[in-house]
Parts: sequence; structure tokens; C-alpha cells
Amino acid sequence: GFKPSSGTVQELNFRSNKNVWGYFSVAASGGLHEFADSQFGHCFSWGESREDARENLVIALKELSIRGDFRTTVEYLIKLLETDAYQQNYITTGWLDRLIAEKVQAEKPDTMLETTYRI
Repeated sequence: GFKPSSGTVQELNFRSNKNVWGYFSVAASGGLHEFADSQFGHCFSWGESREDARENLVIALKELSIRGDFRTTVEYLIKLLETDAYQQNYITTGWLDRLIAEKVQAEKPDTMLETTYRI
């Protein structure tokens, strides 16, 4: 499972737009800010409907690029946002606990495929 870690950020590329914005606690030197908790970044989305906001956030997270010497939860969050239960708003803390107990995993996308999408 995911455990918080610290480290250095070599690259952080997030494209805000009118429907998605975010902020990250990263020092100019690339280190995580000393007062940052395990959630060093926060992303928010908006849409005319919950589904629009969800889709906007999924797209933004798929375009987010973080390179560093630590793990992130980006792929896992995308997987959660794309589940039928989340899309239908049938979620509870018990739902998340069950996914964790079932050791639901998210795989990193193929970097060649990722590069193709960014071109």
C-alpha cells in the first residue's frame, strides 16, 4: 500500500485551467516543503455537474507529471475516480476501506503511451 515519504521533486508539471486548479508545497530547491504533510499537492475541479467535475479532474490527473524519488497516489486516485461506484456516487469510507483491504492496485501507464498523449 501507499505510505507517506519524503524526497526531492525533479519535475512537477500541472496545467491549471478554468475548471481545474492545484497547488503544491515544493521548495525552490525541489524538496518537499518542511511543513508539508504527506499530501504535498492538492487539485480541485469544477463542472456544471458532478460528472463534469469528475471528468475534468481525471483528465488533469492524467496530464499531471511528477518525477521524484518518492511515490505518489496519482494513478490510484485516477483508478478510484473511474470506478462505477465513484461515478454513481455510491461511495462511503467503508467502500474505500474495502478497496484497501482487497489491495486494489493501480498500474503506472506505459511511458511511451504517456509520451504519445503529450505530443
